[in-house]
Amino acid sequence: MDKMYYTPIKGKLRPLNFSIDVMFDAAEKYGSMSDAFDIIEKESKESLNAIRWFLLRMANDAELVRRQEGYDQEEILTDEDIQIRSPGMYAIYKNAVLEAVRIGYTREVEDPKQEVDLVLQELNAKKEKAGE
Repeated sequence: MDKMYYTPIKGKLRPLNFSIDVMFDAAEKYGSMSDAFDIIEKESKESLNAIRWFLLRMANDAELVRRQEGYDQEEILTDEDIQIRSPGMYAIYKNAVLEAVRIGYTREVEDPKQEVDLVLQELNAKKEKAGE
């Protein structure tokens, strides 16, 4: 399964998946991802609503990925399921949203030493052949 960030929602750890669909939905809703980040970084009612939106959207996106990969179905969350009643939970969820987005933008590489530059590899092969 893709790398996902896990956070407690409704008493259990739920994965959050920042996918291309979530990215485009957020850009449509907030104008751009940069605008969404600006809103999230504020400590305001608007920030609280944006964090709740991202949590709900990313948790449900993760559930759809789980189902597609054959895992047992969990419930699809609703707005009422995302309760942020304390500053502590606000901070936890804000961090969860930002971390899930960071993971979503991170390219997965098993071992950075295994990356291959195909152009460089081809040039080296030509040099070796020319030197024979």
